[in-house]
Amino acid sequence: MTLTVQSSRQFNLLVAKDKVASSATNPDGESGPAIRLVGGVGVYHVYVNQTVGGDKAANYQLIFHCEDVDNAHFETSVFTKIDQP
Repeated sequence: MTLTVQSSRQFNLLVAKDKVASSATNPDGESGPAIRLVGGVGVYHVYVNQTVGGDKAANYQLIFHCEDVDNAHFETSVFTKIDQP
């Protein structure tokens, strides 16, 4: 997964499945590093948080891919819930 920020703010990305988790923060306020979570088949939870407060949430783009051990892409369904200040 990679996170691209549109308004130069820092975000933290957390991906979790069962007892496995991985996270990254975009240190430059722009694009974040790619992260990988190997958790097997099932539901993954993805959380994106602003690291600095503000009156409004900044714009960002999250890109992710679901792959098997041979790096073949799986069909993916997404449910998005956004809570803004």
